Amino acid sequence: MFTTRYGIATEDADEEFFDTVEEACQWANLHLGVAANTLEELRDALLDYAEEHGMFVSLHECIMDEQLLC
Repeated sequence: MFTTRYGIATEDADEEFFDTVEEACQWANLHLGVAANTLEELRDALLDYAEEHGMFVSLHECIMDEQLLC
């Protein structure tokens, strides 16, 4: 079984991982002040944030194979 997780990393904090895009968007809004509702909006908002603040920010979409975790 595969599941998707999302990670957001900034240069001044450890990477945070989320089970849904909605959770990632909520975290980005709370911690970075960016507004997004979809994965595409989140990508764009994080790129804008990185450019505006002159810092590294990345978004990772991870496909997890639960069989490998056992």
